[in-house]
Amino acid sequence: MPEIEIAIGSTGVIAALVLIGILTFAECAFLFGLFVPGGDVLLLAAGVFAAQGDLPLAGVLLVVFVTAVAGYEVGYYIGQKTGPRIFKRKSGIFFRKEHADRAKQFYERHGAKTIVIARFIGYVRTVAPLLAGIGQMQRRKFVFYNISGALAWSLSFVLLGYWLGSALTEEVKRYIVPATLIAILLIFTTSTIYWLKLKHAK
Repeated sequence: MPEIEIAIGSTGVIAALVLIGILTFAECAFLFGLFVPGGDVLLLAAGVFAAQGDLPLAGVLLVVFVTAVAGYEVGYYIGQKTGPRIFKRKSGIFFRKEHADRAKQFYERHGAKTIVIARFIGYVRTVAPLLAGIGQMQRRKFVFYNISGALAWSLSFVLLGYWLGSALTEEVKRYIVPATLIAILLIFTTSTIYWLKLKHAK
């Protein structure tokens, strides 16, 4: 039954790539990373699986790059369109008017390098495009550094994972999947506990 096995394998690869794309896009576009900041872990794991032959390296790089760029574009658009409204409040944990004013001043001085560097810092990566939109960063400049940052981020973490996966011994390889799942679970659990405590304190 080789045809059936190939079909099942292809379906699994496509599903994995779609999931990677959705998670990457959600973290960059919809503040998902504030609750589950696992983008770096996801890219490293994808690179490891690519090294094992379970995922196509070129496919992983393309999906991560495209969805990372698209996610930031959506985040920028949301910040640009909704920022003036949601930041009218003078009180709040995140959405305060003074934050919008500071964001605008910050991006006027450091906007370009911030978009690139933010890719490599968990929580900052999530809010950077939103604040860029709120701070009215020049559109053309944002697009250029968005693409540059996404390219650097996807290449560095996926290829690092690929290198790590290639260097693993056969004994270690069998623990890759459970270790990855445990890491993601820990990230999700700690983030959930933090936000529950934050909500209770508020």
